[in-house]
Amino acid sequence: MLANPLSQFLIKPIIPLEALGYNISITNSAIAMIFVSIAASMLLITAFVNSKLVPSRWQALGEILYESNIKLVHSII
Repeated sequence: MLANPLSQFLIKPIIPLEALGYNISITNSAIAMIFVSIAASMLLITAFVNSKLVPSRWQALGEILYESNIKLVHSII
């Protein structure tokens, strides 16, 4: 059990890097974001690889995810 419940959310540098005085380390949070981005991209690519006029379940899921993300971005901007 963790002594501090917030310790699981600490951002820890996995690969420490520094260039031109800037800290550009690879952290656990960056690795998680890269993994989620790759997984989401693979899902959307497989959903739209054989797109048809009447969508399959995967294509419908991809369209729903795409539209919800576009609406989220437009509401923020």
